[in-house]
Amino acid sequence: MLVEASGSDDDRLLAEVDRFARRAIEPRTARPEAPADEAAFGAILAEADALGLAADASAASGLAPWDELDRALPPARTLAVLVRLARANTSVALAVHARALARALLRRGEVHPAPARPTLALQGRLGLGRGALAAVLASAELGDDDRAMLADVYAPGAARVLPLDPSMDALVTLAFDGRGLGFQLHDRAALAIAVDAHPHGLDELSTATVSPRAEARLRLPVSAGDVASAIAADQLALVAVALGAVERAHGLARAFAAQRRQGGRVIDRHDAVQLLLARSRATIESVLGALEGCAARPLSPSRFGAALGVRATSMPALAGAAHAAMQVFGGLGYMRETGVERVARDVNALRAMAGAPGELALVLAAWERLHE
Repeated sequence: MLVEASGSDDDRLLAEVDRFARRAIEPRTARPEAPADEAAFGAILAEADALGLAADASAASGLAPWDELDRALPPARTLAVLVRLARANTSVALAVHARALARALLRRGEVHPAPARPTLALQGRLGLGRGALAAVLASAELGDDDRAMLADVYAPGAARVLPLDPSMDALVTLAFDGRGLGFQLHDRAALAIAVDAHPHGLDELSTATVSPRAEARLRLPVSAGDVASAIAADQLALVAVALGAVERAHGLARAFAAQRRQGGRVIDRHDAVQLLLARSRATIESVLGALEGCAARPLSPSRFGAALGVRATSMPALAGAAHAAMQVFGGLGYMRETGVERVARDVNALRAMAGAPGELALVLAAWERLHE
């Protein structure tokens, strides 16, 4: 378990998250073919804020997601919250994560006044910057090629493609100043936002190309270690959200297989269906174990490689598990009304965010060379 049952504040928080999912998220997102509109989605996030699931940037550390970064604690609680939210709706979980991590970074930078509904994009233009990212985060000497890569990918005015909370009022990004990476804050009014009319997944969010139209409001002074920890947190969060989504798909597939009859018996008695369900369950257990391993220790800079490794290996497996659950439905699995088709699209979208598996492997290989 990501958080052990002990009657602690963490347990009470997770029980409240489960109630929030049943009461506030599921009724508004119950029809997978009809995503919640902007008003309904904004209402969900407002209730999440009221519950403390994304405490504002001026609040003292408590139980909000990513408060562990302030207190150098293991992130088990945050990852457990995100898994539970994603079981109800992937977009809600991702938006809560992005808002909470953005607020944690602004809080650490002592930003006052802080925006009410920030979000973040820790990837650069067209990716993470491959080995150059590993070099700058390891405080290694940068070669000319590294500097050129970072200056391109993390230019202060570089565009980012990301799924946006429609109610966001500010964006935290990474920028390269010629020496190192740092966080910068853009108000929404200073951003050009071009929304994709045909996004692949994460239906309640607005997949968009976001380009700064002016200089950032401010730049936060941070160390390479702070940036490495933030990226590690983001990588693990994407795995947790995808895991919760696949758990939902697996549950839908099991329920369908236990009721659908073919050849005179329910289909979960057929070998082919059992193999699909077993593949999905095995992936869930494997990814959960890997996530628990990372969640058991604080996200220090030294854990950067472990976080990238978990995401690089987990996301292809989770995408495969989502598609296995969809195949249990046969042709019906491709219909939006079943819900599993939506999960498969969501996990595919998460897989491509903040570094696809191939680029993550390149960053990880460079990180390993630098730490031999």
